[in-house]
Amino acid sequence: MKSFYLTENYEVLIYGLNCISQRKLADVLLAERALRELTWQPCPFIESYKAQSNKATAIESTRAQLEKANQQLKNAQLQYPRKEYALYRAERRGLKEVYDSLRRDPKWFMREELVQDCSDRGGCCSRDCGCCAQRHL
Repeated sequence: MKSFYLTENYEVLIYGLNCISQRKLADVLLAERALRELTWQPCPFIESYKAQSNKATAIESTRAQLEKANQQLKNAQLQYPRKEYALYRAERRGLKEVYDSLRRDPKWFMREELVQDCSDRGGCCSRDCGCCAQRHL
C-alpha cells in the first residue's frame, strides 16, 4: 500500500513515487465533485409523491412537480457533458493513473472529511452497511 502526504508548504502531494501539484489535484477534485453533485441531486417529485397521503389533492400538485422535475432533468442533461469534459481535461494532465490509484487507497477515501461529506449527502457512508470500507473499484 502506498502512502501519501503533503509537502511542508502544501503545494505538492507525494503519493508513492509520484508528485502531484496541489493545483492539478484541486482541479480534478473540484471537477469530480461537480459531476457527482449533478448526478446526486434529489428528485423532489419522487420525495413529495412518497409523502402524499391524499391522492385527490396530490394529482394537481403532482403535475406541477412532474413538470419541475422534467425541467431539472433537462438542465442536468445540458450540464452533464460540460462537467464530464472538465473532469476529463483535469485528469488527462498526467494524473489519471495516479488519481485512480489514490482513489482506491482506503487511507485516502476513508479520510474523515470525505466520509463526512458522503454521509452528509446521504451517500453510502450514511448507512451502517460498511460497504465504503470494503469497496472495490
